[in-house]
Amino acid sequence: MQFRILALLVLLFFKMNYGNAQEDKSFQYDSFSIQPFGLYIGQNNFEGYALRGDINFRAGQKRISLALNSGAEIDILGGRTSDYVSISGLYGYSFKPIPNVEFDLQAGLGVIRFNIDEGDFLSGLDTFFVFAPKSSDPSDIDKLGKFIVGFPIQAKLRFPTGPRFSLGIQAGYNINSVSNTFHWGIVLQWNKRR
Repeated sequence: MQFRILALLVLLFFKMNYGNAQEDKSFQYDSFSIQPFGLYIGQNNFEGYALRGDINFRAGQKRISLALNSGAEIDILGGRTSDYVSISGLYGYSFKPIPNVEFDLQAGLGVIRFNIDEGDFLSGLDTFFVFAPKSSDPSDIDKLGKFIVGFPIQAKLRFPTGPRFSLGIQAGYNINSVSNTFHWGIVLQWNKRR
């Protein structure tokens, strides 16, 4: 079931993109970016390192992306550890507020999966930028290890260093039924030659 949902999302994403490519001649590959080192914070004391990669397409100022995001919490003293992985399709716009600065704002739909080893999942204190746990419903525990629907929002501030490379800061928030996550970090982007 999880694989079917993931496959359906990927197929719908590419169907939407190729359909637009036939209608709008300006639809084209734009860039590939990675966030090699980032941090994430989530509800229920989820905190750790995050990695992210995405492939971006452009149609005028419109921006369409397919993103993979993963994060892991590492407890050196041997307590609870957690990790997550998400796959998202994003749609938004790219702006140039001032020369040599580009800003991308996107929102979309995706799937996210959480895994936790040891510890009580539902007992946690509030963390920075995050609200209290959504519920103490035991059914939330049943969602661990399964892909659930998430609604990602992403912002990227980039500074082009040349015709093919940009350096910037990226932040995102994933709204879902288990634990909303916030991630941020440095982004490296390789652009199509314009």
